[in-house]
Amino acid sequence: MGFLKLPQTTIDKLLPHSGKHGIFFNQVDEANTKRPIEWFHRDPQQNSEQYLQKCQEVAQTRKLQLLYRKNGNNNIGVKSTSESAAKPIAVLARGIPTDWEQEEVSHLLSGQGWEQCKILNRRGKNRRVTEWTILAQPPKTQAGQESWHFTDPENNANIHVVQAPPRRGKTFWQENIQAPTRAWTPPISATGTDNDQKSRRNPEDANSLRHNNEDAKEQDRERSQRRKTATVAATQIDPPTQVETEKTKYLPEPSTVTEALAAGWEEHDLKGNGDCGYRAVAGARHFAKNGTHLTATEAKTHAADLWAQAVLHCKKHSARLGANFVPDTEEAKHQRNQRPAAQTFKQWIENQADPRTWACNHSFQAIAEKTGMILVIPRESCTKNFWRQRNP
Repeated sequence: MGFLKLPQTTIDKLLPHSGKHGIFFNQVDEANTKRPIEWFHRDPQQNSEQYLQKCQEVAQTRKLQLLYRKNGNNNIGVKSTSESAAKPIAVLARGIPTDWEQEEVSHLLSGQGWEQCKILNRRGKNRRVTEWTILAQPPKTQAGQESWHFTDPENNANIHVVQAPPRRGKTFWQENIQAPTRAWTPPISATGTDNDQKSRRNPEDANSLRHNNEDAKEQDRERSQRRKTATVAATQIDPPTQVETEKTKYLPEPSTVTEALAAGWEEHDLKGNGDCGYRAVAGARHFAKNGTHLTATEAKTHAADLWAQAVLHCKKHSARLGANFVPDTEEAKHQRNQRPAAQTFKQWIENQADPRTWACNHSFQAIAEKTGMILVIPRESCTKNFWRQRNP
């Protein structure tokens, strides 16, 4: 997925070709707007090519543009119109003669202006009262109704149709489990424990009890010594970092970059062409999550995703983020790719839409809000002997 800034004439030429060869085009909506979209249902038997071909046929019939979304099984749709907004509903039909079949029920509803009739269920067969569950689309003139009544003089039948109640969620079997408790121990009597009382009755039992207690203490001492010298072995599902050995040491948490370099931290140059700030954040985010470093090519791809999220986030929340905007008088021309200096937050967003424009405090604030990361940005002093923290 990528973002392009194009003239409106070019966008109008690209949108009708959305979906061809598996490539989709979509124009980004304005902030705080929402388009009603009808997502096409995908049958489990359909593969991706069959599903796309079916959606293209419907879009060509309606003369609409195909839209695509990442998540979900039904990920292709079109903009919802007044004709496509109407959807089939589930209804319950009572009073239908017991000898009727599905074809006769569908013929009755079709004759009354119903469309897309599909029989879902039939209950009460061979009884006086029969209830049918039907999925159908009522006539457009009766879209707001909740009940319908039909009369069939030939069969002397009065048929009532009402909307079906919503389906209940599945109930799972539950069982209360009592929390584990300590094992029961015999109470201590006023004259001593039960073992002492038994030992008084039989001297041989007292000697055996004494030897057993001494053996148990000796086993506890040996077990404690083994625990001190042994290391924790990792299982197959445990990560390698769980192995606790004397060589395993975690790097300290430094407060400055100088302390970090002195403690063994390493610098990783991810290159960049105006997007070095986004690359640095993408590299740190990837290392914190996966424990591996990104290459310069991989960092470029991850940085482009962060850049697009930051620009869209600032555009969506421009009223809140723009309240604290102040023009940057120290910003050089090459930092904004030779574009005019931004005097308003709207102009700043236009400059940030250029991928070669440097990131600034507003960009990092948008990334932090969008990703949930805490960003601490150090800045080197003029003397290059110490660093100080800079908050975005």
